[in-house]
Amino acid sequence: MSRLLLSIVVFVLAAAAAEVMLRSHLESKDVARGELAWDTPPWAPPWLAPEEASLRWRFSPGGDRNSLGLRDREVRPKEPGEHRVLFLGDSLLYFSETTESTLFPDLVEQGLSQRLSDHFESVDVINAGVPGYTTFQELEFLKLHGLAMDPDRVVLAFVLNDVHYPYLHLPREDTDLVLDPATRLQRFGTLRLPGRLLHHSHLAHEGMRVLDQLWGEATERPQFKFSEMADQWLAWKRHPWRRTEALLQEMRDLLAERETPLHVLVFPVREQMDSRKLAEHRDYLLFPQAQLLEITERLQLDSLDLRPVLAAGGGAALFSDYVHLNAEGNDLVAGEVERWLADLVEPSL
Repeated sequence: MSRLLLSIVVFVLAAAAAEVMLRSHLESKDVARGELAWDTPPWAPPWLAPEEASLRWRFSPGGDRNSLGLRDREVRPKEPGEHRVLFLGDSLLYFSETTESTLFPDLVEQGLSQRLSDHFESVDVINAGVPGYTTFQELEFLKLHGLAMDPDRVVLAFVLNDVHYPYLHLPREDTDLVLDPATRLQRFGTLRLPGRLLHHSHLAHEGMRVLDQLWGEATERPQFKFSEMADQWLAWKRHPWRRTEALLQEMRDLLAERETPLHVLVFPVREQMDSRKLAEHRDYLLFPQAQLLEITERLQLDSLDLRPVLAAGGGAALFSDYVHLNAEGNDLVAGEVERWLADLVEPSL
């Protein structure tokens, strides 16, 4: 028994020493690259009220932004006979310029106003996209501001890096947003064991990263770009989707108290347009969409997967980078979303 206890003590001390050395090594590499140290606190924007602390940031008012920092006109009280749609999301809404030099939610508003003119005096679409937000932050924004806007329906624009919990970025006064170093510590789910014990350990996460890489080489798994991207790889793991489902369920239930439906709009990444990769590894490449669509079915939420329509309409040529769409891509999305929402609204009238 004494030998066993001694062995355990030696193991624990060795693991603790390795943890400290690894953390110091990783942090020195980050600082050398001009990135953040692990313990860098988030900067609190002065326009963020104390009760908004869970958001971490929102943009300042001014320019083309309203008093909430949203890239939209000022939100006014809803008028009689008006149908209001609230879009929650991140930079895919904020930077969604179309060939008409307007954002795609504005085109959706124009189209719905015409389609639904026999039913409503007007249609108001609010663009609450905030670059860098995750599903957690979008839920917090809904609680703090969205519900007060009195929407008749809410559309959650889901992008594959939204699975990071609770945050993906840190706000910094000198550089706007930077990737949160804590995103490295997400290889374990925290809803159950052993993730609850290991999720703070750099040693455990680096070990899992190496094992995952070795397993990929042993099984000749192809190298996809997303696996090397700090903000994307997590969507191809199973455990973050349990947290995502819990957040979507909370959002659905919160809106159900007001009899307000929640809809989910699913954006792909450019690599999911590659027909050659899809032909060889379709199930793996489209794993995130499969997980999310299973969740929306269980929660009985209407969802629209934009990957098929984008693939048919031009594929990778509709992207300005790995995630964001160009003007032609946003044109296509605006038309598809307009039709989708019109089909959801009209049967309920």
